[in-house]
Amino acid sequence: MQNTDVASDYTIKLHEQACLDPIFNCEDRQDFDFAHRGLIHRPDDPAIFDGDGDPAWHHAAFEQFLLGDAPDTVHSSLCRHALLNNYRGLFKVTDGVYEARPESLANVTFVECDTGYIVIDPLTTVKVAAYALNLFYGHIGKNPIVAVIYSHTHVDHFGGVKDMACEDDVRGGKIRVIASHGFVEWVLKEQGLAAEGMPSRNDYMYGENLPVSPTGIVDTGLGQAIEGGEVSCIEPTDIIGTEGGSLTIDGVDLEFMYAPGEAPTGMHCYIPRFKTLHVADNRYMYLQHARSPECSPDSDGNRRPR
Repeated sequence: MQNTDVASDYTIKLHEQACLDPIFNCEDRQDFDFAHRGLIHRPDDPAIFDGDGDPAWHHAAFEQFLLGDAPDTVHSSLCRHALLNNYRGLFKVTDGVYEARPESLANVTFVECDTGYIVIDPLTTVKVAAYALNLFYGHIGKNPIVAVIYSHTHVDHFGGVKDMACEDDVRGGKIRVIASHGFVEWVLKEQGLAAEGMPSRNDYMYGENLPVSPTGIVDTGLGQAIEGGEVSCIEPTDIIGTEGGSLTIDGVDLEFMYAPGEAPTGMHCYIPRFKTLHVADNRYMYLQHARSPECSPDSDGNRRPR
């Protein structure tokens, strides 16, 4: 029986050939500089645990085999990608704008207001959302959440909302929840009608049930894996139509553009006070040899966090 823990000569040869491709420039460290920029604090917890004591999101399990050279069983570009996805913790994007990344498959953004905070994309499950919020509060300060913005309908951008916003406070008007036209419809379609097929799809696409190892799951491309725990949702109080719109929340002006793309409905959010545009998954970094303008301020000082 073949030992699957050891790469075949054929695989090793393909990996060596790939490393000679100029697209995979392993000497270019700019991506690592970008990934580290703005870091305020990197936690040293071994994992984020659910209520049963099981890991809802791994830290050490993914990091321990990423030290040193890429294993023969892992393409060096995937190993590099996994390393970049493990630049985690609390980051400052600019004055008044912070992100916890990647303590979930997605990132959560916190925007300072006059008396509280706006949360953009409250992660996938309530446990990872609680972890990210405590991380933020512990280093920036505790003030009330006054609004939550869902950038689009994928669960990693809304599923942790009930740890960051109390549903009673939403109903009582203390917290606003903002989403784009068609949000509820598409959440029901994707997470309800299509829910029977989603676990199998994710297992096949991400390899979620593989062991965390150089011969199992190394990285999904978006991040480590789908996290465990409870998924939640709170119905929006404010809908941004297809023509876009603007709101002022707790002294902060917000400008919205309807922008379906990576999801069937979604929106971008520009915050003039901080010259920051939030586009979520409608934009990603190019390959490491390309210079993407989202990594540094434009000539007018605008920043574009993921």
